[in-house]
Amino acid sequence: MSVLVVVAALAGRCSDRLEPLPDRPTFYEDGSYSFLSTQTYDAGVPVTWDHCRPIEVVLNPYDAPPGAEALVRDALRDLEQVSAFRFAWGGLRSQRPAPGRRTGPVLVSFSTADETTRMTEGVAGLGGSSWSELEGTRAWFRTGEVTLSASYFALLHDRGETGLMRAVVLHELGHVLGLDHVASTEEIMNGEAGGTLQLGHGDLTGLAKLGSQPCRT
Repeated sequence: MSVLVVVAALAGRCSDRLEPLPDRPTFYEDGSYSFLSTQTYDAGVPVTWDHCRPIEVVLNPYDAPPGAEALVRDALRDLEQVSAFRFAWGGLRSQRPAPGRRTGPVLVSFSTADETTRMTEGVAGLGGSSWSELEGTRAWFRTGEVTLSASYFALLHDRGETGLMRAVVLHELGHVLGLDHVASTEEIMNGEAGGTLQLGHGDLTGLAKLGSQPCRT
């Protein structure tokens, strides 16, 4: 199995945050991380989401295994516990993946190679976000997509491998939030089989750095 992507929150307080951030680990000296996109004005600053506004997420249940909604919502809760991002569950939708989409909620769906050409054998999922910017200003992610392999998730469900299913969803949501692949098998953002099923120190540090950016005014 290979968890691959071909597409490609945050410290501080905001007046419109629904609840205060709990205490949580942020930066670690060990671990590796990488960002999918950086600002054109400063390659060291990642493109990220505005952490002062919840990120709406919806699910298309077509071709999904039983329990898919709970799986996705559990992964979102996991990410809320270790980052400053907050998610708003938008429910079930009939919308299908559309690469290049610039607006709307983050869409999670299941697909096959017949519909999604990049969903080739060995690809468990695809994930990423679209961003926009005005010249000379900071870029922000506006929407995103997670497209999961319907056949692979059906196989995992039949085998009872819920931990691996959860890890794939976390991996692709990591891409949506702005994390790229790393070589270390100690991080969930590793792009190959045989890695950890849990968020590693590098994953957590990458999320914290994505979350260290100021709110969008």
